[in-house]
Amino acid sequence: MKEIQLALQEQDAERVRRAAHRLKGSVGSFYAGRATGLVEELEAMAGEDDLKNADVVMDRLAKEVAAVLVELRSFTTSMQGGGDP
Repeated sequence: MKEIQLALQEQDAERVRRAAHRLKGSVGSFYAGRATGLVEELEAMAGEDDLKNADVVMDRLAKEVAAVLVELRSFTTSMQGGGDP
């Protein structure tokens, strides 16, 4: 995500597109549908060289990824404790 943020600061659409594509694969492996959709939206915007609303999408994506991380931590904690997920 840091790479996308840096690319957005520089308004480098191609770099945003490449970084979003890589992130899409990572997020998709966790079946995080909303986050994956937002990454796809960001990738498409960058592919069209249209970053004017990318910061809004990036903010939403950051919140979704944070929520996924909370769920993953909860899951791993429950697994370490031997409890049901």
